[in-house]
Amino acid sequence: LFTSIPRFSGAHHANAVEVLSMMVILISIFTFLALGIWLGASISYLAFLISIGRFIVARFRKEMASREPAEFVWLPMGILHGIIGTLIYIAARLRWTPVWMFEVGEEMTELGLIICAVLGIGGFLGPRLMGRQKLFIRPMKGNTLERIAFVRKKRMAIHFIAGLVLFSSFWLEGLEKRVLGFSLRAAVITFEFIWTGSLPFPPRTQGLHAKLLWISIWMVALGSWALALFPDQEKAMLHIIFIGGFSLMIFAVATVVVLSHCGEAARLE
Repeated sequence: LFTSIPRFSGAHHANAVEVLSMMVILISIFTFLALGIWLGASISYLAFLISIGRFIVARFRKEMASREPAEFVWLPMGILHGIIGTLIYIAARLRWTPVWMFEVGEEMTELGLIICAVLGIGGFLGPRLMGRQKLFIRPMKGNTLERIAFVRKKRMAIHFIAGLVLFSSFWLEGLEKRVLGFSLRAAVITFEFIWTGSLPFPPRTQGLHAKLLWISIWMVALGSWALALFPDQEKAMLHIIFIGGFSLMIFAVATVVVLSHCGEAARLE
């Protein structure tokens, strides 16, 4: 996010204070966990999420920043998943809330945050890396800035509603309606990937990186449906999502970033 947000918004990159403060926060999370101080780690994690949120807002509020993509609605949704989930997790561990809310907070923090980031950044960047981005404004006479703004707001509203459905899925899971919660989550993920053009068709872009990215997106979608179909095998199905999906996606996108920034983009083919 520290790399992509400035590039997509046209605002300035992360400064030394922002990078160093983030390093301190991440090290503090690790240190608290190593010492077994879970409350300190949770508070540090909240500071991590708030810092990312401040970073994003500061970039998009700049006059020099262009309008962010509609898919970026998922970023604040992800941060809210993380913050609300962590607060619920803290309250549940302190026994301020019913026991069933512990799982809600844990899942919302560990899975909800990442899914939102993938649907936000991945939903925008994935189709472009695969050469399958959709044109949502039809090329016709009379297109105006007002029409473009209207379509953009409409798309943002749809993303926002999908985010609320995703948010509700974690509560259903905690209320022992796991299959319904898993199914809603899988439906949101599949809808978003198809709507943005990431699925179902293979990439038009040449290169192994595009094929690996496409496979990783399929793994996130299929793994989510497998979780709904085989809820008793939750841990195994999550491996499909995290290893086959998220990890492979990170590898594919990082390869593009590193080689293109080093002036070796030709090697991607």
